[in-house]
Amino acid sequence: MHPKFYLNIKHPLLSLKGLFLDIQDLEQHFLLLLEQRKENRHAIILNKNGVVFIVKKKFIILIIVVVFSYLAYYINTRNHINYLEDELKSYLINEKHYSENDIKSIQGHRGKMPKYWVNVVFNDEPTIIYKYTDRDVGEWRQIEPSASDLNSGLKYKHIENESN
Repeated sequence: MHPKFYLNIKHPLLSLKGLFLDIQDLEQHFLLLLEQRKENRHAIILNKNGVVFIVKKKFIILIIVVVFSYLAYYINTRNHINYLEDELKSYLINEKHYSENDIKSIQGHRGKMPKYWVNVVFNDEPTIIYKYTDRDVGEWRQIEPSASDLNSGLKYKHIENESN
């Protein structure tokens, strides 16, 4: 006589309950249950330790969409910042008549207000950062230093007035 198995597995996505006549009967029932789960849009993932995870395919698709959305947002933002850096460099050289040697660094940033701004450091003032924004209309404006910075005694050589 073959051994009989009584099995009661409670799992949110997988349940086996009943009396099985032998191991083959148990195996057939388990495979049938797995096939039903596949039809119900579940994915069975086996990790390197042999642990089985049953995950809804919709959840996996959602994770993929979120990751790709974040990557698209990051790449788009980075491309826009690079574009602004190039445009500001062109503006400083062509319209404000600086040479490339006058400019030490140009670095774009994203924030809340203004949404995008670009920091410029000139070679003759390596400790002072000038901020520029295009106000999303392609018209470059220098963001003036704060009143406390102006009153601190620092001499700004490259500050732009409205008349410049």
